[in-house]
Amino acid sequence: MASSLISRILKIGLQTTVPILQYRQILITNYLTFFCICGALFMGLVTIFFKLYAIAITCLIGSLFFLLVFYLNHNRYYRAGGVYFIVLSNIMLLVLSTVSIFTQQDTNIEYIYFPLMAVPLLLLEGKIKNYSYWITFLILLGVKVARVEYLGDEYGIGFLIIVLNLLFAAWLLFLFLNFFKRVLLRAVEKTNEHEKTLYSLLDNVPAYMALVDRNGNYRIANHHYSDLFGLEKDEIIGKKRTKILPDNILDTHQMNFEKALQGEPVSFLERDTLPSGETIYSRGTYVPIKNSNGKVDAISIYVADVSELVEAQESLRRTSETKDKLFSIIAHDIRSPLNLFQSLLNISDDKAISKDQFISYQGELKDRLASLRERLDELLDWARMQMGGINAYPSEVDANEVIKENANLYKTLIEGKGINFKMKLFCEIDGWMDENHLQVAIRNLLHNALKYTDTGGEVLAETSQDDDSVLIEITDSGAGMSQEVVDSILNKEIQKSSVGTSGEVGTGLGLSLSLGLLEKNGCIVALESEVGKGSTFRIWIPKSDINDPVDLD
Repeated sequence: MASSLISRILKIGLQTTVPILQYRQILITNYLTFFCICGALFMGLVTIFFKLYAIAITCLIGSLFFLLVFYLNHNRYYRAGGVYFIVLSNIMLLVLSTVSIFTQQDTNIEYIYFPLMAVPLLLLEGKIKNYSYWITFLILLGVKVARVEYLGDEYGIGFLIIVLNLLFAAWLLFLFLNFFKRVLLRAVEKTNEHEKTLYSLLDNVPAYMALVDRNGNYRIANHHYSDLFGLEKDEIIGKKRTKILPDNILDTHQMNFEKALQGEPVSFLERDTLPSGETIYSRGTYVPIKNSNGKVDAISIYVADVSELVEAQESLRRTSETKDKLFSIIAHDIRSPLNLFQSLLNISDDKAISKDQFISYQGELKDRLASLRERLDELLDWARMQMGGINAYPSEVDANEVIKENANLYKTLIEGKGINFKMKLFCEIDGWMDENHLQVAIRNLLHNALKYTDTGGEVLAETSQDDDSVLIEITDSGAGMSQEVVDSILNKEIQKSSVGTSGEVGTGLGLSLSLGLLEKNGCIVALESEVGKGSTFRIWIPKSDINDPVDLD
């Protein structure tokens, strides 16, 4: 607990976004301030024990004034904090030296000025650091002179040698520290160059990459990673992952992070929702980075957006399913009637039935042949549409008449099932689309509504209009569909053909073909359905007074 508190104190004001040299200067200021506070408190308590109350009071009051350095750093007044520390340290040493001279205590406390002289060279930049260094040295010499004057000593050869030694030592220290700082600056420049090179590489990798320490603080993040969350890199580096990651991603990845902390690489593939609302499929890896003792110090994170790959796989899966469905249609719905025709012709050739008996099958054969032709047309039209071979030639079309014509086609089916079929045709304007395409779509939608409606059920076809479009609604009280099937239909996927309530059959291509044709004409389609409660198809057709041609691409 105490070590954690001290660590937080020493990191007051530290920002990973500041330049590395300034970062080190802030850290040194915090360390020196903490040391001075602790040292002043200790000296204050010790001098109280020896009844040196003036020194004790100076130390205790000085320790309080040193707290202001932390306040300045916390508010990012870094330069002011460094200057304040140097001035306060000089004042404290001057007061303590003066007290020791007047009390005739041979403490030689003024020699603390030597390490203090080094502080400006480390914390400050420009000429002010040199001025501060030599001013501190002159204060040291002044204290030495004041001690000789107050004690009444003579300025002999010994004093001169002491002054020369101090000057020589100060000059050597000045040269060494400046040389050390130049070496440090070169090292910092090289570090900055390496960091720029590293980020240049990371930012050009087409992946989301980051480095997080074991406490969950970001140390590195490329621009792909920051863009993922709509932030700048500076807004991420130094922050905890709990502050950056959305709750849904944080909850999913917490276990991965904890496993990586145990030294185990973790890979994942998942679907994530970003703060922007966008959904992506991501594949990534958490790789633990260990120190020489085998302890995990950090975790590198690599995440790639594989949405296109997953979508391609899904598209391949749908294509495979479509192929299977097409083969099923060809194998069953088309080959079966052809086998029946061939069988009847073979029987006729073998004279197993008479000519009159063969003629009696003629009506049924015509119906079967018409049904077969319709299915072949659907199959060929659907295939042409998939290859982009169907074009729309829009013109004015009367939606009311199209519904009436197709309703007449299914008059026998409506009467046979006793369906209460109603038409409410309130539209008085024409739509703007390819009439043949609308015929196909309405025919398929009406057939589906009648096909899956029980005997005695209801089907309603109605039209209306608004400022921009003609609306066609076809509602039935049939079997209805689950949301999964609704989504599949709206995605224009081929549906598995199922038998209607009176044994009606189909190819399963009709809905996919119809929606594709409507889309070609710039129509908007919606479908609402609930299992056991029927379905409603809605089609919005552009109005005929919209003269701009439909974009067929």
